[in-house]
Amino acid sequence: MKKKKLTIILYSDEEEKINYALSMAATAAAIERKTELFFAGKTVNNLLDQKTLKYKNIISKFKFSNSEELLSANIELKTLFLICSGALHANNISKEKLRNDINWKITGLTEIISNNNSQIIFM
Repeated sequence: MKKKKLTIILYSDEEEKINYALSMAATAAAIERKTELFFAGKTVNNLLDQKTLKYKNIISKFKFSNSEELLSANIELKTLFLICSGALHANNISKEKLRNDINWKITGLTEIISNNNSQIIFM
């Protein structure tokens, strides 16, 4: 039986929820399940490059607990980081200000919802 793709929508910017979403994504990817993390709302700020984080005086939620290690695991396991185009606009972020060490794609909610082969978790 083919495993459905796991898409985790991160809307909450709470450190614990981001940490757990990273953990779920890394676990799914480790068992060879196609996995995506969709960053929406304020969570897109966590994908800013270091220079922009400092300029905007934002502390990345990836600094919480073991989130850095989980982030690295997701990068190594080729988790796709989806970034909400509307959230980028709402937070006044251009794609040039995003991290370049992450495999990311800018998309919208329509693309995620229209995919019938996904299991979606909202956090």
